[in-house]
Amino acid sequence: MATYTIFINERTREGKSLLEYLKNLGLIKTTENKMNAVQKSLKEAAEGQVFKAKNVDDLFIQLDK
Repeated sequence: MATYTIFINERTREGKSLLEYLKNLGLIKTTENKMNAVQKSLKEAAEGQVFKAKNVDDLFIQLDK
């Protein structure tokens, strides 16, 4: 069996239709896009999962908690 990589523009009507058709036939496997470190950091910042430190010593104290 051969493996093919194709790129489908899911924003277009045709791309959505083609992708749905191939999924219904069971011919494709989709993979999750893994976030890189920058994307993950931006997501955490947007969700408010950040903290502030006065200086390096304060940072290490917070990291030990």
